Amino acid sequence: MCYDGDGDSMTVSLKLVPINGNQEDIISLQDVELLAFTATTLSPLDSFSEIDGYTSALWEEMQSRKFKEKDLFNKYDKLIHATNGFKLLKVTIQLFLIEKDLRNIGINQTLITQYEKLQQEYELLLRDLQ
Repeated sequence: MCYDGDGDSMTVSLKLVPINGNQEDIISLQDVELLAFTATTLSPLDSFSEIDGYTSALWEEMQSRKFKEKDLFNKYDKLIHATNGFKLLKVTIQLFLIEKDLRNIGINQTLITQYEKLQQEYELLLRDLQ
């Protein structure tokens, strides 16, 4: 994880190692969060689990943006094809969904427990992507 900043703002950059072992890429944590947030604004597709529905909806959305927003699509493509990249995206989406539930439903022990577990996994993934 690299911190790039000018003193006023910090950008956290993550190193993506492609599954096929080719050249490493860098993506900002802000871009990962943008992709995860975008997923939470979509209607999840029918799937085995809620998170799979959101990731499938994001995949379809990114396919429709492939030529209009090449830079974002390329970041998405590199992320999902990197070691632990797709996992980081899924965990980030899940965190955003729980935060949404906390605002809409209210705080309860089940949501807090789920959030804490995912937060630990999120932090581990960030350390792995250093």
